[in-house]
Amino acid sequence: MIREMMQTAATGLEGGFGFMLGAVPEVGHKNVGVVAMGGEIRNFGPFHVNAPARTGVMPSPMAILDSKTIHTPSYDMRGVGSRNPGSPHNVGGQGGTRSTFADNPNRRITHGKVATPRGMGAWMVPGISIAASSYFMYAGYQENGMKGLYDALVLDLAASTAISNQAYVRQAIKGTEATYTRARTHWFGSQMLTGLATGLGAYAGAGIGQEIAGPVGAFAGAFAGARLMRSPLLALGTAAIVGGSTAVMKAGGNLLKSGYRRSQQNKMAHTAGSTAAFMTQGAVTMRQRAVQAMHKSHLNARSALGQEATLMHRPINYFSTYR
Repeated sequence: MIREMMQTAATGLEGGFGFMLGAVPEVGHKNVGVVAMGGEIRNFGPFHVNAPARTGVMPSPMAILDSKTIHTPSYDMRGVGSRNPGSPHNVGGQGGTRSTFADNPNRRITHGKVATPRGMGAWMVPGISIAASSYFMYAGYQENGMKGLYDALVLDLAASTAISNQAYVRQAIKGTEATYTRARTHWFGSQMLTGLATGLGAYAGAGIGQEIAGPVGAFAGAFAGARLMRSPLLALGTAAIVGGSTAVMKAGGNLLKSGYRRSQQNKMAHTAGSTAAFMTQGAVTMRQRAVQAMHKSHLNARSALGQEATLMHRPINYFSTYR
């Protein structure tokens, strides 16, 4: 069991590190999905890389694939005329050479319809990903040295791992060693909006979790944030809960502050007249301040000049009277 957990964690970290470098899961033309036998196919620039399933903690050797050999799902022969993008048995219809699953002669897959990015545009996603990750780590180093660089690396890796895991659907095809992979499209049918929302939740959750519990909190927060933001309903529910909790906490804080202020006011002396006599911020010396206070109080207190020390140590307060 421990070995399986470590293997699963290592697979997730491998996917997250690849995502940081711009190696994203291949999902086929118009997100029809791809079928990979015993692993996952990732797109890195102009290359398609086969990442086979791990047999242990250490990664299995990867290989570059020809796009013509990548399989995409086709129509289920029993369901002609109906499409269900959520099923790996009834999507696509990409044409090309066909193969048949061994367990069911009616279930078909096609291959030869996955496009290969070409030219400088093929390196756009890896370039942006590597530049963003490098900037995060540089900013962390500038702010807090090597610790800041380490924290930025952990946060970026945690968020990338969560995005790679939560923004895509991976479904095992019964009776085979194949896995069907496609991007989630819960945000109004848009793969891009779903990816952006999932990424926003992952980075926000990773930042909060890292502040609370370090690297472990970063990964936990990233997965929680990505999962909550991968669909509009979950996002709205989360926003309602967080917003309501914030409003309740703010109202409670204001109530406590109001009670504290009232208790402090009850301890204060209530003066019957103006307090302008105490506003002597413009004075430079103590004597000048005393003169200003006497002048503003409109009292005939000039006889007190030169006796400040004596008057200071007399047992009197604001309500005392003397001539």
